[in-house]
Amino acid sequence: MKVACDHKPSRMGPRMTYRLPLMILLVIIFYATSTTGQTITASGPVSIWLHQKDNVLVGPVVDMIQGITAEEGFAIKTMVLPWARAIEQLKTGELDMMMVIFKTAERENFMYFSDPYISVPTVVAVPRGASFSFSSLADLKGRKGLKVRNDSISDEFAALESQLDITKVVSFEQIVKMLANKRGEYAVVPKYGFLVEAKRLGLEHELEFLPKTIAERTIHIALSKKSPHSHLVPIINKKIREMKQNGEIAQMIKITLGTIENRQ
Repeated sequence: MKVACDHKPSRMGPRMTYRLPLMILLVIIFYATSTTGQTITASGPVSIWLHQKDNVLVGPVVDMIQGITAEEGFAIKTMVLPWARAIEQLKTGELDMMMVIFKTAERENFMYFSDPYISVPTVVAVPRGASFSFSSLADLKGRKGLKVRNDSISDEFAALESQLDITKVVSFEQIVKMLANKRGEYAVVPKYGFLVEAKRLGLEHELEFLPKTIAERTIHIALSKKSPHSHLVPIINKKIREMKQNGEIAQMIKITLGTIENRQ
């Protein structure tokens, strides 16, 4: 006896049975790789916060930023670049991040800045034995000065700069060598970063600092407005606030400044 049955045999053979789980797995892999394991290209000036090791940057700020971004699934690829070139690459988006930078209105046109996390003194460096009386910026008039191109000092300095005989160069290395060879009477520099560069070149004993501080500037992290990772700024700010509250940043500064002061 034949039994009537409206049910048709399924056409889904073994191949279709395995195809669906495979498709789901591929979607999961694509989503995971699109949201994690991404690389942020980052640079910054050599200083006590950033040290050059071969062709990469290392140091306490690199460690701090790597810790922050790793929580979001990002890796940091550091690059050693001349300052002016790094700024240009931030404008184009070729470089994602500047790890150590001063905030200015002009830079805000092409960068998003984090909250400040460190304050550093800006001073006047001179060849050893060639100090002069310095109580205000007006005392720099009539002297041959040096500064790094695109380095922002202060609003007061910017207002006076056109009245100064000042040569702009591409790196602190150039300034150290020029002052040591007495090819300039003074340079306006961030104290600690400049001192690290002088020590690297073995020329720290050829230089000295005038006692008056020109400005106290705050250091920020900046991301290019053309970077696909610029959305991380609020996350970075949240982590900076947490690290200030729990004392991690204060401890980092204390240890780092203690290291440089012990070498002076």
